[in-house]
Amino acid sequence: MVQLLREQNINLNVQLEIFMREKDEKQEGVSTHVPSESGNINSVRMKDLKSHLEVFTKFDGDNISVETFIFEIKSIFNEVPEESRVLFIRLIISKKIVRYARKVIDGNDIRSLEDLIRILRINFGENKSYDVTLLERSQCQQNDQSVLNYNKKFNDCHLNVKRALNNNSEFDAENRMLILKNEERQGLAQYVRGLRASIKLFVKSGKPTTIREAQNLALEIEKEELISQVVTKRLLSTITWLRINHKKTKMQSQQKDCPQKPQVSYQNFPSRQVPNVPPNQIKYIQCQKTEEIQEQASCSESTPPSNSEIVAKQGRFDAPIK
Repeated sequence: MVQLLREQNINLNVQLEIFMREKDEKQEGVSTHVPSESGNINSVRMKDLKSHLEVFTKFDGDNISVETFIFEIKSIFNEVPEESRVLFIRLIISKKIVRYARKVIDGNDIRSLEDLIRILRINFGENKSYDVTLLERSQCQQNDQSVLNYNKKFNDCHLNVKRALNNNSEFDAENRMLILKNEERQGLAQYVRGLRASIKLFVKSGKPTTIREAQNLALEIEKEELISQVVTKRLLSTITWLRINHKKTKMQSQQKDCPQKPQVSYQNFPSRQVPNVPPNQIKYIQCQKTEEIQEQASCSESTPPSNSEIVAKQGRFDAPIK
């Protein structure tokens, strides 16, 4: 139903823009005999409107309160000529309402300043409609935020849902209590769904029964994740240091074990001419003596001694000592 209404509003908005464009073209067609002057007037009017736009800040739904934004629009709107106010409202929507707020505003039929203020207060004021609060909560995601910041943002969205439900006069007290219980279950599922993937898996395995339990579990998991990241970083740095140190010690030990080559210094000496001296003759003295002894032994073996020689030898050894 909500989607159908938004589509109808979009179609009405498109038709309104076509109608206003044709109306402006008809008004400009009255003075076609001086096109240069009309062009100059339109350019001056556009410059004045843009100068008015530069006075107040952009609105994305979260940066400033909606009442502050409405006050800035009202303070400038009275200075805009009546024939340019419709165009000025279009410029506000296209230039000053950005991001999420622009997505919400685009599907509405806005023809005057009162329409713009009413839609801004319905969607971004304290008294938001029930459908708007449900949409905001379903779009709440952690992304790159910490769990603590995500918890705060989701709690605000969930509180807006309960506030809008309590202020809704369409439900009686009994139905309102049943819807509140159902919204607690839906809020728990949407909170877990919006968590980062690395945390979501562990929170699901913990099977929390309330939003508070899921948030506390997510905080503990994030804390353990940060500790493990620090430990892993230190471990990797230690392993890298050990590898580098091991390579250095290994190279030093290899250099010690390897024999060092003698360093030869080459000098340019003048070439010396060595005289041709004959080698010394070797004297075989010992060999000649042995040959003489062998010759004597062979002679003695070939001719046995005579009796006179034997007697002479015995007499020489047996002679008395005086």
